[in-house]
Amino acid sequence: MPSGPIRGEGALVFDEQIGVRGPRIPTRAYRVSVPPGAARWLLPSGVPLTKAAIMDVSATGVRFSLDAGYLDVAAGRPLVCDFGPAGQFETRLSVARTEGLGDGRVLVGASFSRVTRSSSATLSRFILERVLSDAEISPWFEQCRRFAEKTTDISRGEIVYGDQAAIEAKLSRAFVERKGTLVGSVWPEGQWPQSSRIVVSSSGDDWVSEGLWGSTDLAIDNGVVEVALGVAPCPVFFRTMARRGADGRLRLAFPDCLREFGFRSSRRASVEASVPLSLRASHPHLPQAGVSKAVLEISAGGLAFELLPEKDVLFPHDVFDRVEIDLPDQSIRATGVLRNVFTSSEGRVKCGVELIDFETSADRLAWREYVFGAIYPSIDIVRGDEVNRGWEALGEAEYADRWTLTAQEARRRQAYHSAWSKVSPLDGYTLVMSNEGLKEGTVAANSMYPRTWLLHQLGIHCARRTKEQRPRFFEIAREIYTTLAYIAQHLAEADYFVLYVEAHSRWTRLLFDDFVERYSDKDAFVFTCREVFRCFPSDAIVAALRPTKGVTVRPAAADELTKLSDHLRVTLSPLEYDAFSYGPDEIDLSGFSRECEERQYRRHRTIYVAAVEGQVVSAAIAESADEGISVFGLLNIAWICDLSRGPWTEEARAALLSQLIRHYHQLDVQLFVYSEPDDEWRTLNESLGLQYVSAGTRWIARRSVAAAWQNHLETTLEAHRLMRRMQAPTAASAEC
Repeated sequence: MPSGPIRGEGALVFDEQIGVRGPRIPTRAYRVSVPPGAARWLLPSGVPLTKAAIMDVSATGVRFSLDAGYLDVAAGRPLVCDFGPAGQFETRLSVARTEGLGDGRVLVGASFSRVTRSSSATLSRFILERVLSDAEISPWFEQCRRFAEKTTDISRGEIVYGDQAAIEAKLSRAFVERKGTLVGSVWPEGQWPQSSRIVVSSSGDDWVSEGLWGSTDLAIDNGVVEVALGVAPCPVFFRTMARRGADGRLRLAFPDCLREFGFRSSRRASVEASVPLSLRASHPHLPQAGVSKAVLEISAGGLAFELLPEKDVLFPHDVFDRVEIDLPDQSIRATGVLRNVFTSSEGRVKCGVELIDFETSADRLAWREYVFGAIYPSIDIVRGDEVNRGWEALGEAEYADRWTLTAQEARRRQAYHSAWSKVSPLDGYTLVMSNEGLKEGTVAANSMYPRTWLLHQLGIHCARRTKEQRPRFFEIAREIYTTLAYIAQHLAEADYFVLYVEAHSRWTRLLFDDFVERYSDKDAFVFTCREVFRCFPSDAIVAALRPTKGVTVRPAAADELTKLSDHLRVTLSPLEYDAFSYGPDEIDLSGFSRECEERQYRRHRTIYVAAVEGQVVSAAIAESADEGISVFGLLNIAWICDLSRGPWTEEARAALLSQLIRHYHQLDVQLFVYSEPDDEWRTLNESLGLQYVSAGTRWIARRSVAAAWQNHLETTLEAHRLMRRMQAPTAASAEC
């Protein structure tokens, strides 16, 4: 994010440094530029300080230019800044730095001192009026401006659309949402220079002030332009050719690609009057005063309340060292930063406060779970005695039936209840969506490794998967899937998340493949196909196993674990290596396992090696957990890694597979999953009692990807819901 002034009358000047990790606390005050004539210096006698031009002002200081001979008059003496209708501001200036401008003038940077409350109120009122009077300073437009100034190249963290249909849909929606003179639309013409054009203005260049910025003077008839559109839910950016026609319209050629950025990490929710929420905080400028407000909106990252410029004496970027929020069941404390000020649709002035540093982790969790309930009122977090609702939801979705043997159903139900009733928020969540007496959907998430959570166990009620119920199906899917993104970003204490989905299905293509293809930061995820097998390690299967000749299988020794770690570091991507905790000091998950056991959550990793003539040639990684956590066995999962290949490979694999079956049988696990990168050894696997399931896709992603993925889910599933609602029921596809 760039710092420094953004040119243009009334534009905000940003002076902040935001780190990748940790609290985002501004290091400098928030300044606004001052248009010529909007403010002037006066001596206490009321005589203007001639030839002094105020350039920008903040809560703590000012920059202005004046003749060098008047510098002594300005420094250290009482002065009055006349802000016109906002009032007068009395202060003394402490000059921090000066810079010669030529022609006998100097640029002065000074801080305020000896400021009264009434003067602070005047200064606050002036700065807020400057912010609110400039339509360009909405959060969306400011993101667009920053983005357009930052780069013309595709950067990390964007969704890039390259297909014409997607670009047309995005731009059509963008232009429809805009106001003022921006009345254009996307329409095919079959001429210069692509198959479509975008007509963005009926005449003149008034549309520039409506939220578009170009890298060139858009008054020219032809040229390359870069355009950023501040539209919901996310700003879009494109680069194309501009041409003005004989009719006076400015036309932009249909772009080759469209870039989407600025993704929100969570939805916002209004605070219901029936369940009010209040905030108390120490005042950042008035030590004897406090701030007490009714909260109007909330999100995972913060909240908004009404700002009264006449009396509150607050400024953008103010830091509230102690914010207390009264939730229905408890009070929480945090540090807050006043990030933005805006006028709502009903005409109220609101400010957004980001909560950046909670007093305790319990406070942070309480806030984010409270926000979750407000954003998703029909979805419950179920714990304790309520966890059977999750099992019932899976049963009504008829998903568990595909993986659970009929004879084992009672045992699996008991295992599910036993495991989930003990799961703490540090280790997992089960969510259930209810409506009209139906448990319409469910989903789960669990801690899998020290830095990684598994998102899994999604089911939608079978009654909502009929052709007639397609619109409702997509609505449920949108809500359920976006809760996964919320968990990944705000509830899970993790750097990564992982999902296992069926490969090559239209549903996977819609929600995962399309996003992975379009997301610009390819280093932020690993998206690979795996062949999936399952095994029910019964007594009969174990009894049928035969010893292999020439291969010795044993638990890996410490030095062998180190060698396996080194091998995985070379053969896997850095992301997968870190996400799956393959480092030499954690590859056996022993420390993580102990921490989990203290919370009554079981998570283990056992590694076996196969040796031929004393030389280790292959290793098997077997992971285990309470079998009730995942109906589909995704936490009881195993795979084999060949360290070297030769004529012994098949025998070594057979020996390791046999050991895996015995391992899970000894743990009394009724189902485990086995996966491989391809089907080379399918015949061998099936000969030992494994059942082939299907080709699967494993997606490991950084937490930072979740906001963009959430946006993709929101827009994609909502678009399909609307499309299906407009179609006759008989036209709905049987598959998503």
